[in-house]
Amino acid sequence: MPNPQLSAEGPVVLETSSENKHISAEARIRDALERMRTGTTVVLKAPFEWTKANLCLEAGGVNQNTLHKKRPDGTKKLAHFLKEWDELEAEKKPKQDLAAITKRKAGQQNERQSLQEQLAEVKSALHLQLQETWTIQKDLVEQKNLTAEWRGKFYKVIGKPDPGE
Repeated sequence: MPNPQLSAEGPVVLETSSENKHISAEARIRDALERMRTGTTVVLKAPFEWTKANLCLEAGGVNQNTLHKKRPDGTKKLAHFLKEWDELEAEKKPKQDLAAITKRKAGQQNERQSLQEQLAEVKSALHLQLQETWTIQKDLVEQKNLTAEWRGKFYKVIGKPDPGE
């Protein structure tokens, strides 16, 4: 199934021929970041999600690990892109307003309350069924005992031994 975020033209794959090898991953990431910032993406179809995976896809399939490569001194090679990315991501990602969050939480609390009430009803119904089951079992035991008692009296009256004993 095709990626829904890809444009109709499909992904742009940068050739690895000798004339294009000079295009470094850093340059492709810089260009992709600028295209994403302006909304003129080549690979991704607008509106796109602001993810680093999409940044790498827009950069012509740059490996995502390239973003996090470290220098021998331990600093990240592309730290300036990551910082810029974080700023853009915070700016571009849709912000949820407090009213929407409060409304959603209220809805969740109402749903939770409703589910708790349903659970209480089910527990009550199960408790009643359990009580009925115990009552029926008790009655069956009493009937069995009475039947055995009356069967014994019947065989005594007719003067024969009870085959059930």
